Amino acid sequence: MTSIPSANPMLVDLNEMENVFKKLFELLEKNFKRESIFYTSKEELRLIDVCVEAKLILQEWHVYFEVFQNRFKRNVKEVKDVFVSVENDLDETFKQNERLKDQLLEASLAEDIKNLVITSCMETRNKDLHVETESISKE
Repeated sequence: MTSIPSANPMLVDLNEMENVFKKLFELLEKNFKRESIFYTSKEELRLIDVCVEAKLILQEWHVYFEVFQNRFKRNVKEVKDVFVSVENDLDETFKQNERLKDQLLEASLAEDIKNLVITSCMETRNKDLHVETESISKE
């Protein structure tokens, strides 16, 4: 039986998404710190506010992402465990079926041998009776 591969493409994709979140967060953090002291106009201050809000949203999004990622990994593991269990059960059932087929063949052969012995005994007995009947008829 083939086993389930351990590297799930969806888990790889989730890890890639996490890296993108981290890069975006780092970019916002770096630009916010570097340029915040130079902004003085109303539009520049609003841009700072947008960056701060985006950073907070990104942090919240990352928390939800981590929760989803952990649940997904746990669910994948549970499903994998179920498949492994079913695979083991099927393997055991196959072995049990092979043992039962062997037992059935053995019982069938034993029955055939028993029937052959009975038939042989009956034929021998019939011959003996036939011989005895002929010898009585001749007398």
